[in-house]
Amino acid sequence: MKVMNNKAFTMIEILAAVTILGIIMTVAIMSIGRILEKSKNEYYKNQKDNVILATQSFIQDNTDRLPKNIGQTVKIKLSDLISQKYLKDAIKDYDKKKCNMDSSYVEVTKISQKDYSYNVFLDCPAYKDKLENKTDKSPSISISFTGTSYNDAKVKFTIQGNDKLVSYNYVIYYRQNSSAKYIEAKNSGSIAVNEKSSVSFTEDIASYLPGDVKVQVSATNSYGKTKSANNSKNYLDVSAPKCIYSGNQYIEGATNHIPWLKATSRTVSVGCEDDDVGCVKDVYTQTFTNNGEYGEIVIADKNGNKTTCKVALYLDNNKPSCDVITGAGSSSNWTNGTRNITVGCKDKESGCTLNSFSHVFTASAGEVIKNDVITIKDNAGNTNTCTVGVYIDKKPPLCGTIKNQGSSTNWARTSRTISVECTDEESGCLQNIVNKTIKANMGQVITTDYIDIKDKVGNISSCKVGAYLDYKSPTCTPCNLTSWKMDSAKCSISCSDANSGCKENPVTVLFENSGTKSVTVYDKVGNSTSCQAHALVDTENPECVFKGYSKVTSNASKASFGCTDSESGCYADTFAGTAYYPTSQIVVYVRDKVGHKTKCSVAARYSR
Repeated sequence: MKVMNNKAFTMIEILAAVTILGIIMTVAIMSIGRILEKSKNEYYKNQKDNVILATQSFIQDNTDRLPKNIGQTVKIKLSDLISQKYLKDAIKDYDKKKCNMDSSYVEVTKISQKDYSYNVFLDCPAYKDKLENKTDKSPSISISFTGTSYNDAKVKFTIQGNDKLVSYNYVIYYRQNSSAKYIEAKNSGSIAVNEKSSVSFTEDIASYLPGDVKVQVSATNSYGKTKSANNSKNYLDVSAPKCIYSGNQYIEGATNHIPWLKATSRTVSVGCEDDDVGCVKDVYTQTFTNNGEYGEIVIADKNGNKTTCKVALYLDNNKPSCDVITGAGSSSNWTNGTRNITVGCKDKESGCTLNSFSHVFTASAGEVIKNDVITIKDNAGNTNTCTVGVYIDKKPPLCGTIKNQGSSTNWARTSRTISVECTDEESGCLQNIVNKTIKANMGQVITTDYIDIKDKVGNISSCKVGAYLDYKSPTCTPCNLTSWKMDSAKCSISCSDANSGCKENPVTVLFENSGTKSVTVYDKVGNSTSCQAHALVDTENPECVFKGYSKVTSNASKASFGCTDSESGCYADTFAGTAYYPTSQIVVYVRDKVGHKTKCSVAARYSR
């Protein structure tokens, strides 16, 4: 009997088979991709070669479009080539889509006197040349000098193109000293390099020495990018000249420096010394207008080496600045004494002669000082006036409106309260209104008085006011009537008062009988005094005293009477009267001295 073997593949064997198949597929895909990529590159290379051929044909017919100088580049659009029939149809990309003929172009660069390079840039939907992807950076240039003496001096140029170099040129200049102009010694002109990526060479410069040598190099690559560089070296004298000062006082940091100068400028000189080629000038003089301690003068030797000499300047034309003020007054801080004020001083140049300046301010009687100045000074002699608040008030306040004062027609007897208004425009009044009660003593007369007003710093003014107080009794002249008056008498007492005046003048006293009276007279404010009044008043008629008959005839009868009167007295000793027959009565009137009459009668007698 025959037995069959049905053994299957193991898992390892299956995995190995799958792996091998994967590797084969990957290699196949990569190969296909390379084939496709190569096909595309070949396609676009052929397209660009056709464009270059068309461009060369275009250039042959249009030589004016060629770049004129080595390194110069021009652009020719593909649309121009089509419009002028140098290209039949628009270029298409690998996917058969038309490229943009206006933005696609050819760069033509002159790389030598006879040769040109062509670079095509296509702008297609599936393919686009980007200029920035090209290596079109400007060339880099390095210039270095070698040799330590005049005989072995050389200059080395190295140009790195970063792409194909087209051309370069160099120029060598020299001069005998730094103050002279450079002279062109050699100009290589444009040198073609046939699109090398770098150029390096060395040039001997010993024949131009001693002196300054300057080299200028320019290079252009196939993209028309040009770069220039230059370098120079002094092969004559590298030591700087020395500053020669006329004295230590001109050297920086000298303790015995020149004095500070108050001026708008200062002219300073410094000498020059050079052991190699000598100085351009033996002495350099410069006028400075800037303030400060030091200035700078630049000296130079004949080879152009320079030294900056720092010289003492000490020039100060600026005023010092007023700093902190102490001890000053203000509108709310007055005094009537002295005031000692101090002003700080600042000066950034020569410095102040003092850190602070003080002054004692005084005012004369009646004077007011609000603001004044303190002068500060710097070491160069510049001054500045600093305004300070002095506020000294020695002016008394002013008497203003006076109320309730008296006058020659407005007297009071014992007291009067008067108010005075105070005004003071400086320190201000201690009281705006000052009241005073003025009192008179018995027998005293006060017509004027004074009320003192004060300001806030103690100045006093005495304000004259009308007090008009009359506490003095009037005077009177007694009345003494020494002659008799009939029935009544008026006696006038005269009143005298030089102040408020008499209330009544004269004062009349009526007498109906003889006698003496005490009369009180008053002035207008009520003061009084007593005066005596005396008068003789005869109120009685005289009495008849029969003396007898002095004559008796048949036809007439004459009799006489005497008189008695206890007051004014009889006017005469005898009073006579006559009656004629047949009158039966003799009537006689007797009188006293004031005129009173009394009728006296007696029977008449006849001699029959």
